[in-house]
Amino acid sequence: MQRMKTKKLKMDPLKKYVELRDALLKEKAWHEARLAQINDALSYGPSPKTTEPSPVAPAARGRGRRVLVGAPGLGKVKPNASGRRTRNSLSLRKTIMQVTKDSPLTKEQILSAVKKVGYQFGTSNPKPSLNAVLYGKPKFTNTGGKFSAPA
Repeated sequence: MQRMKTKKLKMDPLKKYVELRDALLKEKAWHEARLAQINDALSYGPSPKTTEPSPVAPAARGRGRRVLVGAPGLGKVKPNASGRRTRNSLSLRKTIMQVTKDSPLTKEQILSAVKKVGYQFGTSNPKPSLNAVLYGKPKFTNTGGKFSAPA
């Protein structure tokens, strides 16, 4: 009788190990599926794995936040007809410098001139991007609401 209790105690750590291993394998599969989704979003192409993870990440220990699959902020860049993000030959900063090299312009004039040159924004509201460049370092010279290239 006492021998059976000893065997049962020896099996508990083994059973616990198997349960923990299964939980880790399940979490690993979820992370792999999530990584495949991220790779899809970054490359706009199909990934080798198309398994769907659960809509919410596994609960983290401690005070972490739970990440929703397809959370806001992912995939906001508009793809063009080929499915890839539009790439411009010049950065927005260099394009603005090119447009304002002859004379200072207002924000609206800069925006229309940048679009006229052929720069394509990846957003439907390009003014925040324009402001970030105009007021970022090195700052463009602002004289009476008209901006010119930094000195």
